[in-house]
Amino acid sequence: MSASGNGLVLVIGATGQVGGVVVHKLADQHRPVRALARPMSDYAHLNLPGVEIAMGDLMEPASLDAACSGVDMVISTATAHIPRSPTDDFRRIDDVGYLNLIEACRNQGVSRLVFCSGVTTPHDDWIPLMKLKRTTETRIIESGLDYTIVRASAFMDIAFVLMGSSIPIAGANAPTVKRPFRFARKHIDSIEDSIERRHVAHLPGNGKSRHSFISGSNVAEFLINAGSAEEGRNTILEVGGPEALSWFDVVRIYESLLGIKLRTKSTPAFVFRNLARLFSLFSAPASNLMAINYLFAATDAIVPEAEVVAARFDVKLTRASEFLKEKLQLRQAQARKRTA
Repeated sequence: MSASGNGLVLVIGATGQVGGVVVHKLADQHRPVRALARPMSDYAHLNLPGVEIAMGDLMEPASLDAACSGVDMVISTATAHIPRSPTDDFRRIDDVGYLNLIEACRNQGVSRLVFCSGVTTPHDDWIPLMKLKRTTETRIIESGLDYTIVRASAFMDIAFVLMGSSIPIAGANAPTVKRPFRFARKHIDSIEDSIERRHVAHLPGNGKSRHSFISGSNVAEFLINAGSAEEGRNTILEVGGPEALSWFDVVRIYESLLGIKLRTKSTPAFVFRNLARLFSLFSAPASNLMAINYLFAATDAIVPEAEVVAARFDVKLTRASEFLKEKLQLRQAQARKRTA
């Protein structure tokens, strides 16, 4: 069966932020979907018409074989770089877990494996998550499976939250930044709504590094559309939003949207790098997050011809101003509903 057909799609990482969006979009298209969920996960939001819930785990090969049975295409967004529980180790899940998934896809004759990766950077050789993603890409390419690899730039849904705003996660069923990893959650809670309530934006580095920020919804569309297209077969796509914005550009968008003047607080890039080295001695997840923050602070990550690539796969890219406006309107609607 061709991956471009209407066969069964298995979504790995379905209980996560982007994976959940993939499931909802496939369900809206009336495509048969199987969503992998761990028994302890919250998967109530995936109980949709046409969606089958399969219990399983990337660390349990037998469960993956069962989940992949009869599947045409697998879309995987799974990552544990922000752990869900103290027992999660992204170095195992993003390594051994994907080895297990590739083997299950081969065993069950899956037509195409679609993998959500990250854009290439000058620091891939020392940022743990990026090293693992490149390793997984190589293993997928060498597996003999048909594949589509989508390398996404910085997610608006995460990066803008780290500036001190909860607007970007309005309406999100399973926001990545809200996972119960104490180190990350404590920081997020300390800056939550800083932009909206205290009029302070937190910037990585000097705020001048530029990124092709992309919405999680657009990433989900790339995974589905490119994964289903013949043109996307055995292809690596670097995808990003329609603009290369600095953190100060995003500050100005917030000021215009909210009608306020923001103060900024900056953390120098070297601080993130030093913390990454320090935390590597006792917390790999914390070290990895500091390394990613260093990347945000010190390096431009601009995707060339992002709109050209999007047009090839019928993805209408969302601008940062549009994204934040829609999220603010959703948040205001939710607030009105609560007080009605």
